[in-house]
Amino acid sequence: MDSLIQLGCRHNNAQPLGPHPFTMPEDDELRTLVATHISGINISSLPGFDTITPSIKCACKRVPKHKERSWENVNVLVPHIAALSKLLIAKANIPRSWKEAKLTPIHKKGPVTQPGNSRMIAISGTLYRLYPDLLRSMI
Repeated sequence: MDSLIQLGCRHNNAQPLGPHPFTMPEDDELRTLVATHISGINISSLPGFDTITPSIKCACKRVPKHKERSWENVNVLVPHIAALSKLLIAKANIPRSWKEAKLTPIHKKGPVTQPGNSRMIAISGTLYRLYPDLLRSMI
């Protein structure tokens, strides 16, 4: 295997394949990434087995801006989801319960009573949908 990697490197002057170099972002940067991805959640999507609804997008509290005379809405769940994400990244682990999905039939055409006229879609949990997007933005 090593000879194949070395052979590939000689041909195109590339580095050997291996894990992508990854650095954990600082806490403030991680909170910003989490807040950005939470704001992009589709609020009309269904929750999975984690029963966390996409309404986490709206878990905001009105607080005064730092050193200003105006107010801003701050999502109170962002620091907690960021801390959970940091822990999961450090342990390189995804909870098994996050990998479960809820199967829901969607009617295609014809009589509703016929099972063949439906297709199944898998609805994964809200945090499980958020986590890979967060990881992708860190790489």
